[in-house]
Amino acid sequence: MFNAIRRIFSMNDGTLPASQAAGDGSLECTIETYFLKELQTCKYIKPSCHATVLRHLKHEVSLFKTGNNLTVNEKKIRGINPRLSITKEFLEVLSDDGLFLDNPKAILEEIYNRATIAKARVDGFNKAVRIGVTKFTLNASGDGSECTWCAEHSGMQFGRDILQQMEANCSCTPYSKCWINPVIEF
Repeated sequence: MFNAIRRIFSMNDGTLPASQAAGDGSLECTIETYFLKELQTCKYIKPSCHATVLRHLKHEVSLFKTGNNLTVNEKKIRGINPRLSITKEFLEVLSDDGLFLDNPKAILEEIYNRATIAKARVDGFNKAVRIGVTKFTLNASGDGSECTWCAEHSGMQFGRDILQQMEANCSCTPYSKCWINPVIEF
């Protein structure tokens, strides 16, 4: 037991051999990998602009604060809500579908939230696996915003396949509304 506690609080670099990470043989990923995964499934951002949006998501540049805002007339011509503050640089990364959204800026916020929540979940899972946890409990938010699968499986125990189960079944929007708790047995 002392060794398990020591592993929880040990100061390592957080990397695992491929055979141990995520409990399924996959490697741990950087936040950039999660951002790219979300961008690849997003129909509102042009694929040719993923690198630019990635730099925005990593806080290297801002697509919203360039000082190159569209005028009210330019927004009206393009059919964009004239009350929104939209820059020309941000407009360039949007696909045709993205231009017709009520609030296109929310897309980048959703991508950021989905990616960071997914990474935090996997990081917590990997930390639990490193100390030997083999069972996990799924917990839904309980506020009615979670998907049917999450609501039906809230409180249920899963093995180390819980992340794969969530990936395959969770349809919460815009991001997952549940969390996993390790079941620590002494």
